[in-house]
This record gives sequence, structure tokens and C-alpha cells, in this order.
Amino acid sequence: MGVTSRKYASVIFVCSIAFLMIAPLQVIDVYAAVPDTVGTVSIGGYSDISVQLNWTAPASASGITDYLIQSSTDNSTWSLVTDPTSNDPTADIPNLTANTTYYFRVAAVSPDGTGEYSASVSQKTFGVAGEQTFGSTQSFNAGQEFGNGSTFAANQSFTGGVMEFGSGQTFATGTEFAANQKFTGGTQTFASGQTFGAGTEFADGQSFTAGTQTFGNDQIFGDQAEFSAGHEPAAVEARQNRRANGGHHSVVRVGLPHAGGNTRAG
Repeated sequence: MGVTSRKYASVIFVCSIAFLMIAPLQVIDVYAAVPDTVGTVSIGGYSDISVQLNWTAPASASGITDYLIQSSTDNSTWSLVTDPTSNDPTADIPNLTANTTYYFRVAAVSPDGTGEYSASVSQKTFGVAGEQTFGSTQSFNAGQEFGNGSTFAANQSFTGGVMEFGSGQTFATGTEFAANQKFTGGTQTFASGQTFGAGTEFADGQSFTAGTQTFGNDQIFGDQAEFSAGHEPAAVEARQNRRANGGHHSVVRVGLPHAGGNTRAG
């Protein structure tokens, strides 16, 4: 009887050791299933009351069922954003306050838990609503903000300083802009006869096909810029050829004037 007890005691002891060895492995496996941290979070667009966020999915994206988004106005106190459950790496954040800087961060969710939150990204909403019509020539102070989709009358002057324009603005003929103006928030609609000051920067895909424009020196055109037939500045064509061969963004000095086409100021 004593021999039998010792035999079973040995078996129980071996099983106990095996359990103790396996248990930590099980804990490690469960922890490893929690999603990795989300990659870079970026701003896809914004208005006076909303911001679009895009982000890179974690390196191991399998099993992700949702993303949690938090917002803050001081990058310290965070609130969870209420949005539909989705595993798409993009979201529109509505119901924001105009003229306010917001911070956002994102975490991936799987059945095994929630990953760590990403580094935050910030964006200031426009100070005024979009979709407005400015039907007469007005005077604007430097730094004036215009929401997406605004429409401006002909011969409008923005030479008082650099403004902040959302995407989808419509500028009638004869508009003048100050030097160093940026249109990088999105493409715009420019009628003919625009005058752009030196150092203007444009978004990718901007079109200037409506007619003759006047550009100052050191314009920066994004990829796929379009010009009236036969009037593409030579420097733009050369820069785009460099990009096709692995080049990068560069400042474009607009070439000599073309008869009836785009001209260079100064």
C-alpha cells in the first residue's frame, strides 16, 4: 500500500511540475494576442465642425474588430469619441467646435483586448463655416479662415496677408493673393486671370486649365498639376520628369511667359 501511494505521489508531482511550466506559456500567449499599437495617425481633412482621421493599421492587423478614438483639447484630458464599430482605418469626427484645436489618438481592439493608444495628432478647426458666398469685393485681414466650399466674387483681393482656405473654394476671375499663400488643404477651382504672389504652394492635383494665370516666383506645385494646353511652365514639366525617376518635391520657379497662357509676375 505504501509503495502504491509513493508511485502515485510521483505521478502527481510530475503533473504538477508540467502544469506550472505550461501555465506561464498560456498567459504569455493571451497577452501577445492584444493588438499592437496603431501606426501613424494623420488628418485627412477638416472643416469648422469636423475632422477626418486616417491611420495605419497595426503591423499584425488580423483579428481587429474595432478602433477606439479619444479626443482632447489640451492633449492631457481625454474623452472617448462615439462612433460606429468598424475596423476601417479612417473616421469622421463630427460635432466639433469652430476655431478650436483638437488632439486625437487611436487604439485597436480585438476579442483579446485593446492595444495601447497611438501618439496624438492635432488639428485646429476652421474659424468660420464653409459653403458661404462672398458676393462682393471685400477686405480681409491676414489670417482670415474660410471653410470648405466657399465662393468668392470676381476681382477679390487677398493681398492683405496669408489666409487659411479649406478645400473646394471657388475663385472667380481676377482674384489676387498675397505671397506665401498655401492651398495645401485641398484642390480649388480657379477661374482665369488669377494673380498668385511669390512662394504660393498648391495641393496635389490642382488644375489651372480655366485660362491664363499669373504666377510669382518660387511657386510650389503638387503632383499631377494641370495647366491649359501648351502653357505648362517648363520648370513644372522638368520637375515632374525628375519625380518620375525617383525625385522629390522641390520649389518650382515658373518659366518664361507663354503667349496667351500662364505668365510670371515681376
